[in-house]
Amino acid sequence: MKIDVAAVRKTLKSFDFKTLFYEHLGWDKHQAHLDIPVDGNTVSLTAIAQKRGFVAFVCRSMLDRPTRLKIDHQVTKSVREHFVIYADEPSGQQVWHWVRREAGKPLASRDHRFDVSQSGDPLIQRLERIAVSIEEEEKITLPDIAGRNREAFDVDKVTKKFYERFKAEHAAFLKFIKGFPPPVKVDGKLEPHPDLQWYTSLMLSAKMQAVLDKVHKAMKPILKDVDHEPLASDPDIPRWRNSVQWARNTLRQDGLLKDDSPHGTWEITDAGRARLTEGSPA
Repeated sequence: MKIDVAAVRKTLKSFDFKTLFYEHLGWDKHQAHLDIPVDGNTVSLTAIAQKRGFVAFVCRSMLDRPTRLKIDHQVTKSVREHFVIYADEPSGQQVWHWVRREAGKPLASRDHRFDVSQSGDPLIQRLERIAVSIEEEEKITLPDIAGRNREAFDVDKVTKKFYERFKAEHAAFLKFIKGFPPPVKVDGKLEPHPDLQWYTSLMLSAKMQAVLDKVHKAMKPILKDVDHEPLASDPDIPRWRNSVQWARNTLRQDGLLKDDSPHGTWEITDAGRARLTEGSPA
């Protein structure tokens, strides 16, 4: 489900979680309260939303990780499927805390942070995965919601197979890129220039922010003042960034960037690599 990014960002920055869940993520109202005893103190959690029994709690204070894990253990006794948003409005900080549970495996805690001084794009991309549309409402189940939350909040480790494939493609692709400084000596051995290695990795697969940073650095000498002006629809996004994202969409439609990459990742296709090595303009 596509969400209104500007509106979601506004709710995050204003700590308006009810509007976030009810109006933008398609979750249902839920009123519950848990008092969790931790190390001689009592921590209060408020349930603000749920979907098919998967509950979103809010704690209006920022606690350290060991304490968050103790709280999660207690919450699981009441509600197995859940996450907790630790929100400290005076400091402008949030931590979205989710724990992966698998039979026969140790618990894996995942923390996703938000600061009101930042765009919040990484978190917003995750929230888009747990949004439920009206069309999905009748058929969606608790296992569906739990799966979406795992997909959104879990951090997958890079497998050895993927790494070996990436390393091979990276080495082959290095040979095709021209115009960078010559190799440098590292421990007495010639290695490709660091900028070339970074650029090659970027051209194979990269996080959106890394691409935007590199594009801005390359284009900065020719950007005009108007290019840095914010969009009328979203004051946090400058015009040049919006143009880059539209260009990315065109490359995706042309089959040069992958259509099924994880949210926030831009990944080149085989056709895209062929276009680059041929030296043809996109």
